[in-house]
Formats: sequence, C-alpha cells, structure tokens
Amino acid sequence: MIEGNGHMKFGRIIYGYNPTEGKHQKANLGDAIQTFAVDGLYRYMGIPEGDVLNVRRTELSSYSGEKVVLPFQGCFINTNGAPIFPVSENIVPEYFGFCSSTRKDKKYISEMPENKVIGCRDEHVWRYLRDCKKNVYLTGCLTATFPRRENEGDTVFLVDAPAETKDVMPKELLKKTEKLSQSFDMKGMTVDESYEKVERATRKQLSILKERASLVVTSRLHVASPCVAMGIPVILFRKYFDDRYEWIDKFIPLYTLDKASEIDWSPTPPEYEDIKKLMFDTAGAVIREDENGKELAAELHAVFMDRNRCLTKKPFYVKAYHSVIKAAPKTANFLREVVLKKYTAET
Repeated sequence: MIEGNGHMKFGRIIYGYNPTEGKHQKANLGDAIQTFAVDGLYRYMGIPEGDVLNVRRTELSSYSGEKVVLPFQGCFINTNGAPIFPVSENIVPEYFGFCSSTRKDKKYISEMPENKVIGCRDEHVWRYLRDCKKNVYLTGCLTATFPRRENEGDTVFLVDAPAETKDVMPKELLKKTEKLSQSFDMKGMTVDESYEKVERATRKQLSILKERASLVVTSRLHVASPCVAMGIPVILFRKYFDDRYEWIDKFIPLYTLDKASEIDWSPTPPEYEDIKKLMFDTAGAVIREDENGKELAAELHAVFMDRNRCLTKKPFYVKAYHSVIKAAPKTANFLREVVLKKYTAET
C-alpha cells in the first residue's frame, strides 16, 4: 500500500517538444487535457500541490528525479528517442485509463506483480491485455471526470470536425460556428518553453469551450470526453471510429459520414455524477494500491461493459499502421508522420 503522507511524491505527465523528432512538431492538446484530469483526481484525493511533481512524457524511461507514484493515464506507445518501458526505477507506475498495445509493452506488463491492477482506457486494450494479468479492467478515461459547468454558451464550435460537417449541419447552426483545433504548433520554441506553452494553450481552449460553447462538433476523443463531462452538448462525428472509442459510447453516440442523417443536432448532455465518483474512487484506490482497488475496478468495469456499443472499424491504412506499431514502433512513427500524415487529423 502506498501512503500519500508527504514522504512519497505523486507525478503528473507533461507534454512538449521531443528533441529527437525534428524541429517542426505539433502537440496534441488532448494529451495535456489528460494531465489536467489527473490534477482533478489529486484534488479529489486530497493530495497537496506541493507533493505533485512534473514528469516529462519523453523521460518515462530515463527519469532521474525524486521518486514518484505516477498514473499512466493516456496512450503509452514508444516514440522516437522516448521509450516508455522499462519505466525508470524512480517511477512507481499505476495504471488507470491506460492505453498501449505493442508487443514489447505487453511483455513488460505481463511481468508485473500478480496483484497489480491495470485499468484500461478502452475495451480493445482490455481484450489485448487480459491474458497478461488477471487484474485487468475496463476503466474509461479520466477526462470524463471534469466537473460540470454552471453556465451555458451561445457558440457552436467545430473542433477538428470533418470537412463534410458544413454540408450536413443545419444552416441556422452553421451561422454560429467557430473553428478550433487540438493541434498546437511548437515551431520555434525551446524545449522548456514548449511544456509551459502547451499547458497554457490547453487551459485557454478548455476555458473557451466551457464558457462559450452551446454545442461542440468534433472528431477528437479528448475534446468530446471533457466536454461531455462538463455538460456541454457534443456531437462526435468522424469518417470512421477505431477501437480507441470503445468506452465513450457509454455516454454519447458515434456518428460516421454514412450516419450523418441520423445526427441529433440538439443533443442533451448526459448526467453521470455517480460514475464520475466511482471513477475517482477507483483511480484513487489503484494509485494508492488500496486493498479495495480490485473490487472498485471490477464495479467500474461492469459499468463500462454495460453499454450500447457503436460500430468501430478501421480503414486498411489504419490497420496496417496498428499492425506495424505492435512490432516496430519507430517504423510506425515514420508511417504516421510521413506516409499517413494527411489521414491522422480531422478524420
């Protein structure tokens, strides 16, 4: 059991410039949104800010700072020059909302202690890892725990929505639209500057959506999830949905282009404060390695497994990419950034 008594520190993963990937890089603000969700969990757990340390995403294997308990909440696939596993000996990894499906990572996870609880973000990852450990559960993503807002906005935001949105959206809504993007250009920044500016840009965008949005149309998982949690009406609209989305359909429908005629353009945001509390309680128990962690994780798993599943599928190029990434992450990174770059956003 890990005690949060001031002797053990807790970590939050931060995102910025990767020195090994070239000069012109773009950050995904959705990564920092996951960090803010962990901040919210720490507040719920009563962990003082002074006990929370930043850990750079690119240094999970090489981190040499003060020992920290670190929630692995998010997607953890090796990138150029920034391996995830083996994790630094100064990091105690705890898994909630975890996503990874490479063979190397699966082998590492299979070698963890028998009592380790692995909370998987989506059903695909849970299926992939369940033969590794008997304590593998579907827990969803902590970005679904943001607090509900008190106000209502008057602007329709298109956040990396498909180009076809303008062809199917009612004209009265189209007149109210503004565009935003989760892609943040880090060109010209130093490494240190990038971490600060990514968080600043993320906070600004979240604030805009919270204060001004009457409706959000997006293709992005980590736009839809925090907006749903905040009580903002959301339409999740993409050309296709892959298995990353095999949990958020607990809360909202998934619309593809061929289902555009079925879109409800006046959606009512779901209320699920009881599930938020269960997610917080489960994540807290997992992070502290409490004895009731398995029981809570099993309860949360049952909640997410009990849902009307939307159809997910992958185009051939996405299947090829995912096949390569399991065996050769560096090659897959090249495919994503060079060969398949035009397919990776606004899909």
